[in-house]
Amino acid sequence: MMSRRLRLVLLVLLVQCLTEPTRAGEVIDTDRATAAYLYHFFNFTQWPAGAITSEGSFLRLCLVGDDDNNLHLDAIDGKAAGAKTLQILRMTASASFEQCHTLFLIYRSSDVRDQVLSKTRHLATLTVSSTPGFVEAGGVVEFVRSEDRLTLKINAGVMHDKGLQISSKLLNLAEVVNQ
Repeated sequence: MMSRRLRLVLLVLLVQCLTEPTRAGEVIDTDRATAAYLYHFFNFTQWPAGAITSEGSFLRLCLVGDDDNNLHLDAIDGKAAGAKTLQILRMTASASFEQCHTLFLIYRSSDVRDQVLSKTRHLATLTVSSTPGFVEAGGVVEFVRSEDRLTLKINAGVMHDKGLQISSKLLNLAEVVNQ
């Protein structure tokens, strides 16, 4: 298991890499930043007892939607996340999501969003998207691109309803809403 000190160092490095303004002319690589955040969510989120069994050796990041442009997500597939291995599963909106610890939803239709959020409402699944309005619709984490940085919006009400705990260090970096 990763020590608290190492987790803090990783968080500081992540924050510096993802929130520092870029130099003039540089463009933020949102795909790479998104992949980094999704990977590190596993180190800064606690799931309720039983949500992650000691029997399984995988932490599952499920992708739903059009992920053509998220090639950087393939780079984190199979990486160690604590004592477990991160496994990426590509799924459709009609799938069952009980096996997903984190679900990244890329959608163009609010019908797809609503279908997935309805299916995950009572699951201890960290739901994440970069589509505006996601946390207001019942998602837990929304990536927000503001000028030259990628920031977070976290729905604390939904997070608590699902029994999830996100590190206070990460919460301090986000815009926290309580819906």
